[in-house]
Amino acid sequence: MESTKVVSLRLAMGTYETIILECEAKGITITEWFDRQIATAKKVKTIKSQLVEKMEQVYDFGLDFPALAQRKLRRVIRFVEGEL
Repeated sequence: MESTKVVSLRLAMGTYETIILECEAKGITITEWFDRQIATAKKVKTIKSQLVEKMEQVYDFGLDFPALAQRKLRRVIRFVEGEL
């Protein structure tokens, strides 16, 4: 088993109740809920970085090649649709 550490935090009661209800509905523990939130945040950060890189490429191409930029932008849109 992986080494663990106990973490304590303070939440508003409404937030806590929302988390508990979601855990019960999904049949998961609070620890699993937090693990999923962390994994989602990491994925969003990665996707955001990729998206910014792709948008910068579109911008750079758009200055000299508007038609190419339009096609690249369409690919960026498809990328975002597939990731989110």
